[in-house]
Amino acid sequence: IKDATQRRDEANKQIQESKADRRAGEKDRKLGEAVDAMKRHFPGVHGRISDLCQPRQSKYKLAVTVAMGRHMDAVVVATEQVAMDCVKYLKQQRLAPATFIPLDTIQVTPVTDEHRRLPNNCKLVLDVINYEAELEKAMVYAVGTAVVMESLDDARKYAYGRPREERRKTVTTDGTMI
Repeated sequence: IKDATQRRDEANKQIQESKADRRAGEKDRKLGEAVDAMKRHFPGVHGRISDLCQPRQSKYKLAVTVAMGRHMDAVVVATEQVAMDCVKYLKQQRLAPATFIPLDTIQVTPVTDEHRRLPNNCKLVLDVINYEAELEKAMVYAVGTAVVMESLDDARKYAYGRPREERRKTVTTDGTMI
């Protein structure tokens, strides 16, 4: 009876995970369709951040996803007016809301050479992704001065070995964030 209960619980867990994956995939598909429609209707819609940048090496893919966090699905637009028009469009079409990053008004702290002075085993997330130069402000907004490291031990030493005001978001290549 104990084995049967365990197998049943395992099967239920797999079913729940499958349903969650399907819902996430459906949500992602709908957002992709909405962004494509907005690109057709409004000049100045560039697309989702996740579609506008690519990691330079596949080993950084998970780290970039974790570092971007909630900004992964944000839509980059040229101006604040385009963003307002897109919000209106989403409401009229009764689609899910989206986050917009207008390139003309977004405020970011520029990444300086000081931010790039890092140990050998450490890189800025911004430096491990490819993107178009015109989208730099959006990428800086999404990842900031987050760094990526190979191992969890190195990441911990880097993150906790600094004064609190100098700490940065630190991500390992396996997706662990500190």
